[in-house]
Amino acid sequence: MDRAIECTYRLRSVRLNPTGRQDFIFSKRLGTIELRVCDACWDLERYWWLLRVVKAISELDIDLEPNVELYNSLRENICRQGFINETAPLVEELKSIVDFPVAIITYTASDELANTYKKHGLIATYSAADNAYRNGIFRPREVRLERRSHLKDGIIGFAGYFLPRLPYYALKGLKEM
Repeated sequence: MDRAIECTYRLRSVRLNPTGRQDFIFSKRLGTIELRVCDACWDLERYWWLLRVVKAISELDIDLEPNVELYNSLRENICRQGFINETAPLVEELKSIVDFPVAIITYTASDELANTYKKHGLIATYSAADNAYRNGIFRPREVRLERRSHLKDGIIGFAGYFLPRLPYYALKGLKEM
């Protein structure tokens, strides 16, 4: 069985089948490479550095051969665990090509989420992510939790369901009399 079929769509390995989702698409006709490496992140500086690294690699005078086997062997673990020891030599190799803050790889946005969850809990993590996407600052905000009246919800639900049907029910009742 193909290893890509065993994983979820986000964790698939690079494979020769061009119809499935892949992280790299080499277009021979256009002479381009499409990278699908960006997950949603509130920290726009991470995107800036990513684009700078990709630009530096694209401007190299030498051809780099992609090591598909190494990529495939590391892909699933990196997606699930983040920075792992096996990637340290790759990070150093990349650092020799372009200067960038290694912390964007060693301490990811997912690490920030996990640490906030461990320290402050789920609601604070949600509020921090919301604050980050709205304001660009990943920090928990005060969240007011309101207790809702179940009786009020029940009355609204009942009225919302039956009031629009009331004329139909009345007409049907009158016809059956």
